[in-house]
Amino acid sequence: MADTLITGTTLIEDKRSAISGRVWSCAGQVFRPSTDTVTFLNATGVDLFLENNDAGDRMFHAAVHLPHGAKVTAVIVHGDDATDVWSLRRNPINEGLAASTSVMATSTMGTEDTSITDDIIDNNTYCYSLLVILAQNKEVDGARIRFD
Repeated sequence: MADTLITGTTLIEDKRSAISGRVWSCAGQVFRPSTDTVTFLNATGVDLFLENNDAGDRMFHAAVHLPHGAKVTAVIVHGDDATDVWSLRRNPINEGLAASTSVMATSTMGTEDTSITDDIIDNNTYCYSLLVILAQNKEVDGARIRFD
């Protein structure tokens, strides 16, 4: 059994480190492919992960819902390949805005990023998502965002 137990979007226990502030989390099966043509496996039951069954690297997204005004302090995404890359992204919700998607945090699977860009959540102007790029037959197990 993994040492982080995740149910839905609530972190139950983390034996690796002390958690301060508030936490948002999700299971790997929350992630969805960027296009409809990607084949993937959504594991259910005891293991709640998503696996890329397509040839080559593919992008998967998960919506992130944090309270307006929250300050993001740390982000980590867990998976089975330490070379796969993830990022927390901020996307303008108003199509009239000229601004493009920005990356707030990024790293490789299993590595926490604490140097957050644009760390205050603004739900009036932006929506937020996690993006992972998975190689073939690799998986995302879950994600955690700490915030104050």
